[in-house]
Amino acid sequence: MGSDLGSAPPVRRRFAGYEILAELGEHLGLKRYKAIQLALRRPVVLNVLPAESAKKSMCAALFERQMNVFSTLRHENVVGAIEAGEFEGERYFVVEHVEGSTLREGLANAEQWDVPRALRVARDISRALAHLEALKLVHREISPRAITVGEDGTVARKAIVPGPLSNGLRVAREGITGDEWVITKGLHRARPGQKVSPKRETLAVSEASADAAPGKKRE
Repeated sequence: MGSDLGSAPPVRRRFAGYEILAELGEHLGLKRYKAIQLALRRPVVLNVLPAESAKKSMCAALFERQMNVFSTLRHENVVGAIEAGEFEGERYFVVEHVEGSTLREGLANAEQWDVPRALRVARDISRALAHLEALKLVHREISPRAITVGEDGTVARKAIVPGPLSNGLRVAREGITGDEWVITKGLHRARPGQKVSPKRETLAVSEASADAAPGKKRE
């Protein structure tokens, strides 16, 4: 789940370890920018509390509350925090940026939605809301304009719980559902948030590489 980034006037400048690309708006003194994290060359959303806004108790409280909430979120379907800090007298925190369109924009193009895709999006929204509920958090706006649907071909990091080898392939016990496409070649060049044009292949299961039980020979 993420916010509607919408169109924004272009702006380019450096802030801490980030290059700001565009302004995304301002709310109660908190300014938001689309930026690039220079160290990893990935897109992020930079939230900045200007020095003048920090003097206002309501703005400072909002900043603290949002930063603390994002720091608790750990779910593949919820935008997560990357870091927080202070730069030239201004406090900031950085969260993931999801490339894609809002659900409202997607629903406007109903012909692009088949039943399997609609079910996947509904499942992911439900999982995100369940995560918030488990943390006793209430999202202030659950609406199509506040939900971002990721574009196909966008690289995303998945935290999995690995299992044993089976027929030469590693079992993933948790973290993926089986609907995903996994990068197997050129992994060192892939970065989260990066758009790629993948060549899809089905991995062949090699029985010859299947695990042999300890102390036993393979027939």
